[in-house]
Amino acid sequence: MGQFNHQFKYSGELQIRILPKGVVTCTNYKIEAISDPAVTPVEAVNFYASIIKLLPNGWATNAVIEMLDKNAISITGCLADPKRRIS
Repeated sequence: MGQFNHQFKYSGELQIRILPKGVVTCTNYKIEAISDPAVTPVEAVNFYASIIKLLPNGWATNAVIEMLDKNAISITGCLADPKRRIS
């Protein structure tokens, strides 16, 4: 209680979260994250874990993770829709 909720909201508006090792945006339920350059493998895993904490209901499908120039990580995917159940 009393803590600011940093999770993304279900809206079409641009939302931005700055994390210790990168930046995450959410627009129209699409998540796009870019880590800082030259992240170590441990930092990359921690960056991914910190993104998951921003998703109220997880990923709609598996996130796409790519290595970019200068050893930065790109993570993209979509917010899971809380109104749709996957059976």
